[in-house]
Amino acid sequence: MKKFTAVLLICAVLSSCAIVTSAAGFPDVQSSNWDWARTTIEKLTDLKILKGYEDGTFRPDRSVTNEEAFTLFARSIGIEQTINEGAVEAARAQNAQTEAKYNTFAVKELSFMLYRKILAAGELDKYLAADRKELPMLRHEAAILITKVMGGEQEVMSKISYVMDYTDSAQIPIGSKGYVEYVTNRGIMQGMDDGSFSPMTTVTRAQICMMLDRTMNVMDLQYVEGTILAVDNDSKQISYSNNSGTFIKPVLQNATFNIDAKSSVFIDLKPGMNVVVTLSKQGVWAVDATTAAITPPPTSPPPPTVPDSEVSGVYSGTINDSRGTFIKVYDRNIGTSSTKQYLVDVNTKYTYNGLASTIANLNAGDAIDVKLAGDTALEVSARPRMASITDAELVAVVLEPKVSIKISHSSPSYNGMVLPVSDLVYVGRNGATSKLSALIPGDKLEIKLDYDEVTEISAKSTRNTVEGAITSFNIGQDQDSAITLDIGGKTETYTLMRDTTVTLDGESASIYDLRLGFRVTLSIDSGAVRSISVKSVSGTFAISGTVDKVNVSNDFIVVNVVDPVTGAASQKYVFVKVTTTIMSNYNGQKLQLKDIKPGHEVMVSGSENMGAFEASAIMVITDR
Repeated sequence: MKKFTAVLLICAVLSSCAIVTSAAGFPDVQSSNWDWARTTIEKLTDLKILKGYEDGTFRPDRSVTNEEAFTLFARSIGIEQTINEGAVEAARAQNAQTEAKYNTFAVKELSFMLYRKILAAGELDKYLAADRKELPMLRHEAAILITKVMGGEQEVMSKISYVMDYTDSAQIPIGSKGYVEYVTNRGIMQGMDDGSFSPMTTVTRAQICMMLDRTMNVMDLQYVEGTILAVDNDSKQISYSNNSGTFIKPVLQNATFNIDAKSSVFIDLKPGMNVVVTLSKQGVWAVDATTAAITPPPTSPPPPTVPDSEVSGVYSGTINDSRGTFIKVYDRNIGTSSTKQYLVDVNTKYTYNGLASTIANLNAGDAIDVKLAGDTALEVSARPRMASITDAELVAVVLEPKVSIKISHSSPSYNGMVLPVSDLVYVGRNGATSKLSALIPGDKLEIKLDYDEVTEISAKSTRNTVEGAITSFNIGQDQDSAITLDIGGKTETYTLMRDTTVTLDGESASIYDLRLGFRVTLSIDSGAVRSISVKSVSGTFAISGTVDKVNVSNDFIVVNVVDPVTGAASQKYVFVKVTTTIMSNYNGQKLQLKDIKPGHEVMVSGSENMGAFEASAIMVITDR
């Protein structure tokens, strides 16, 4: 891999200059006024990127023209690199007619800028037209040029507002504000000592040195040769090999492609093409390919497609060598000493937080699951170490094989998840410190995770009270204990907890003291019963109405009753004792409970106890 050194020969730019081999000879940059720029001037001069004048001076405060700045930044993207000679020739062949329109020493540079799609042909006049090229470049104009070179114009154009702290922000031309923000945020251009940007001030030689150096450092362009092995259109990755090994690289959104000296697109790249790849820190910046040398790929068995094992752990990065590209994964319980390597290729599928992704989105320290065929990764699923889940609902606290919580959620990604709970978990409920055992199914949860393990739970309950008559209750070993009430004709079931309390007339009692038909008040917490209370009201009663239900097994009937005064309808549970007399008013015969049918009109007399009606006599008025 060759890292570029943009050697800029600008004798044509500075016609009276002579090469100065060391900036230490520049007497006019030695004063303290140039402390901020001296090191960079020395660096770029020693690299022959810039030169001094015949009299031995550098003239750091001299203005740079539009033509000079254009040339400087065009050459900073590799125009002088031997590896790019073919691309430069192709660029000039493509743009020969455009070159002929301009009287400039930057003909090669203008073609290369067009070839890399940094500028459109219509923009060249700003820098190279006869009436523009000798004008000093202004600071806001430099911001525009640098942004275009760095590929940031699309980002600038997608924004509608800009935030800058310069004291003279209002003086920056409206069309330049986004570009100034862009280069400021990336540290390429900075304000003046008084806090202003000074957009209409001309750029000096010292300033252009700083801007160029920072731009080159941020872009960090590198140039490599190789042969394409695979092109992944879904993940936008390219795999290539050379004498240094095999590499998989993501392709940047604004990357440019040329095949056989013709402008092309990513999907036109094919395995077997010889390429010169220009890389930035983020990925593939440009590809120059040729098809003449395409040879059939070597015969090899098809890659495995069915996983035979899976590993989970912590992602710690990638490694490239002659064997290919590998991801590194270690067991977090053991540490980095347990690191293992797994081969990835263009067939490897990636997800991050459940969404389709690429290897470029993985970060060291992420939790990772890898499905393997042998030692080759078929699927890689990663997510951040720290995560949170909101708006979940507790389904259950699971004790075996590891203490966990099961949740429900509106999102399919979370619904039904069983999450292991840390031994050091913090639990809060309704704003107070609590315990895991105090959580109730139905509680609303906010959950914090560290490597998929629950470290914090904030729970909120919903509390209310209900009243009704007991129609059934179950106290089971193999299933949840529950109680069912008839509430105004509607049946509702509630979960009983281990610590549900029962009171009868204010006295502590047991769940076993309850009876069907008792009218009770339940205190409900997130769908679970916190307490049950029953008040006894002893006395005689007489009712009449229509039989709705008959339960022979549990010795009760349900009677629909209409209050003669208010007209309000209600249901009464009437329990039939062994001593209860049941008679038919139709023929005077004595009846049994099984003889009563839904729809019979009845008159009932008896006593009321614990909210339940116990019949001493039942008269069946009609026999339907």
